[in-house]
Amino acid sequence: MLFNIIFSLIAIGIDYSQGMFFLYRDTFGPFSLTYYLWSVIPCLTASVRRLHDTGRSGWFLFISLIPFIGGIILLIILTKKSIIGENKYGLQP
Repeated sequence: MLFNIIFSLIAIGIDYSQGMFFLYRDTFGPFSLTYYLWSVIPCLTASVRRLHDTGRSGWFLFISLIPFIGGIILLIILTKKSIIGENKYGLQP
């Protein structure tokens, strides 16, 4: 997560230093948009892996689509302890 924050700030900084911040004020600039698109898949796979560690399916990511409370529920699920040993998704790494 730290890597993600640092590089997203760098991409936003590049957009800002190139003067693109004012052109794309309501949307992402080209550098930050490119970074965000490239980081979506690794973030999703890490979340699915974490859900598997807690013994839940990756489809639980869609719970975040529930307005207002979905993200909170997903955060609580992702911060629970892992299942020790083997579950239906394989061994704990």
